[in-house]
Amino acid sequence: MIGRIMFIGLLIAFVASAIMFDWFSARDWASKALSTTEQTVEDLGEKGDSIKQFIESHKK
Repeated sequence: MIGRIMFIGLLIAFVASAIMFDWFSARDWASKALSTTEQTVEDLGEKGDSIKQFIESHKK
């Protein structure tokens, strides 16, 4: 159990270091991942708003 936690901690530290020092173009990868995540959240929000409006319009 402690070995797994240690491995996860080292992995997180390595990824953070890779982004900080731009090893392996990690900053570009992180930027692209965040951009994709933001777009997905916006799309889900828009879909939720349209479903909410549909439900409210059919309640009346």
